[in-house]
Amino acid sequence: MKLKNSFIRFAIGTDAIPDSPCVSGSTHIGCDLKFPLPDAAIAWSTRIYFHGLVSAEIQYVDGQIQQTGDLGVCQVETATVVAAAGCSSNGNLAVTVTGARIAGSPITLMVPLTTADYTNNISIAQAISDILSVSPAITDQYEVSSQSAVVMLRSRKPYANDATLNLAIAAGRGVSAVIASVNSLAGVAGISIESLGIPGSGTDLYGQPLGSSWTPLGHFFSVPQSSDNPVHVGDMVIDPGGVILRTGMTMFSLSPQSISSTGHAIIDIIFIGK
Repeated sequence: MKLKNSFIRFAIGTDAIPDSPCVSGSTHIGCDLKFPLPDAAIAWSTRIYFHGLVSAEIQYVDGQIQQTGDLGVCQVETATVVAAAGCSSNGNLAVTVTGARIAGSPITLMVPLTTADYTNNISIAQAISDILSVSPAITDQYEVSSQSAVVMLRSRKPYANDATLNLAIAAGRGVSAVIASVNSLAGVAGISIESLGIPGSGTDLYGQPLGSSWTPLGHFFSVPQSSDNPVHVGDMVIDPGGVILRTGMTMFSLSPQSISSTGHAIIDIIFIGK
């Protein structure tokens, strides 16, 4: 992809409808600011999520972008199925998932078991995993899987550890009760990055090669309305729904202004370079 006649435009406008009896029709009012970028040759973008009071930094070194920050750790919770002889009678097994970020928590699901199909703890663990995997409230926050007789929940994003997260299995059908699951890997708050055409991947927004060296011309920062909190860009603060344009920057730091234990902040960045 080649860029030509690039520019960044800010426009605010409205249609004013006169209410004077001597005037009819409508009149367009507003301002339109245009910033030409005649040398622009490449473009790429990134979205950064902040899952706690953590920070990120983007800088240019030898014509290449470097993104650093607190990457955090995704929490892992496990429960081991104990069923010495497999399922002992046909029917449902109750499983309850509790967690601070799970909508409608606690959620109790019924796992149908039969003596013919579930003859050991491994197959029962798989059955539990399959049922949990069809609950949107659970899968919105956690990846669900099973390995051998262990059922696993892994946080999709690096939030701070949720001490309330629990995967309980009721006793019955030949299965022993699991009252408290195991926090196999504690979560640590961090950032997660969704990128499209980041130079580290070697391609632009359209998947075309970027080349080995380039210079930043402008950065367009926006915080979407879905962000729970404002975001600092250096010494500036962008509220949800806000945007700013910066030029001539080779390094900038990013961090949320504040954040709750279950919330997150988001910032989108579009880069233009040559």
